[in-house]
Amino acid sequence: MSPSGTITRVAGTSSAGNTGDDGPATEAQLSQPWGIAVTADGGFLVSDLINHVVRRVSAGGTITRVAGTGTAGDTGDDGPATDAQLNGPAGIAVTADGGFLIANVASSVVRKVSADGTIARVAGTGTSGNSGDDGPATDAELSEPAGLAVTADGGFLITDPGAHVVRKVSAGGTITRVAGTGTSGDTGDDGPATDAQLGAPIGIAVTRDGGFLVADAGTQVVRKVSAAGTITRVAGTGTTGNTGDDGPATDAELSTPGGIAVTADGGFIFADFNNNEVRQVSAAGTITRVSGTGTAGNSGDDGPATDAELTNPVWPALTSDGSLLITDFGNHEVRKVALSGGN
Repeated sequence: MSPSGTITRVAGTSSAGNTGDDGPATEAQLSQPWGIAVTADGGFLVSDLINHVVRRVSAGGTITRVAGTGTAGDTGDDGPATDAQLNGPAGIAVTADGGFLIANVASSVVRKVSADGTIARVAGTGTSGNSGDDGPATDAELSEPAGLAVTADGGFLITDPGAHVVRKVSAGGTITRVAGTGTSGDTGDDGPATDAQLGAPIGIAVTRDGGFLVADAGTQVVRKVSAAGTITRVAGTGTTGNTGDDGPATDAELSTPGGIAVTADGGFIFADFNNNEVRQVSAAGTITRVSGTGTAGNSGDDGPATDAELTNPVWPALTSDGSLLITDFGNHEVRKVALSGGN
């Protein structure tokens, strides 16, 4: 996979606000979009962090509100998602049954919206903490749930930067710790993931071999946890910077890596938040820049993605047509990049 073609704006106007529902997504205002997830019908979901809503953009480009009222809160469980209050919706993930999950970073819960539009709490109590492992996820305390990824067995993974851990909720609703000790740090490579320290895990993506990738915004690395539970560093040196393109990813400096998307060829794409770029790591371990110049700004639409300026991209998502969607947090937009080689 390599960059090809142009970058375009597909949602947002670049001005922060909360307008435009039921009209063209490019005429609607967003406010610090964070998470993004592609839907089976060719559209996508975007979490609108400061507006406390989740919005859907259809394949035809119409935007609608699908969760949240626009007022911060934590109400409405077991009722319509559009009548429920959210508080800082961050990571989102589509589930196999046509619903989606929302990480509510400010209310310390994960909620699920079913295919019929009903919202329910599936992890967290609403009290910030780090307790409850090996018990019901709805009795467990989370600190700052930020990223989500659905697993093949019907469960899901949660990154919790405030608790310095990654946790898994099984299809049956039991929560367990799968990476991190609960103490901030950067230790434990090549050993059990549950003995390794994490700093501020944000991005998460399930790999095709049954493991997962986690982007640690606190320690400036991306690490992989194998299906057997061993953790290794796959990008970043642990030093903040912006170096190393076209060389080994483990020799490259990163700056606050965020969301991750896995590619079909065994590599991955991640948002390099404070470097204002999106970068790709090939299956062989080479890192390249696929969008952004390294300078914060909002320019370059309808031109090459590597010549376009981004401002604090948070999350990438790959579409079925081989394109890359990016939440451009600082520009209050979602942008799309054409890629070659499929997803």
